[in-house]
Amino acid sequence: MRIVIAVLVLVLATTTARAEEDKVSPTVANLLAFGGTVVPAGLFLCAANAGPGASDARKKTCGWAGLGGLVIGPTLGRWYAGDATVAGPLLRASGLVLFIGIATSSEGEPPPGELYVPVALLFAGAAIYDLAMTPKAVRARNRSVTVVPAVTSGPGVSLVGTF
Repeated sequence: MRIVIAVLVLVLATTTARAEEDKVSPTVANLLAFGGTVVPAGLFLCAANAGPGASDARKKTCGWAGLGGLVIGPTLGRWYAGDATVAGPLLRASGLVLFIGIATSSEGEPPPGELYVPVALLFAGAAIYDLAMTPKAVRARNRSVTVVPAVTSGPGVSLVGTF
């Protein structure tokens, strides 16, 4: 009888530990999402506000790295949580294409600043949406694996999942 109880305890402990390992941390997901947004935005702003002493190559490298990071960065938290969404990055990539089109359309003089407003709204809207949806993706992932005791005439464990 002691062996049966020992085996049952080991099975329950192993199953519970495995379920806990499958859960994702809301803190890590939010840090990835916010960090993936703030760091590229900082790179882009540094490139945009670089002084006259900065080399053009450095400005372009920081600017393009910042814009590229802004396309993917806000979605990192959702991807960490297992949400395979691509809507946010696709919207931001379309905004990047608009940005490139506006920036390269005028020869000689820079285009008026109001042309960049729709691009900024598209970037900001898609980023805010991904940041707001990160906690929902974490909750959905953590809710999908649950260990509960089975209600039977004898001891047991039931693994309930959603697909």
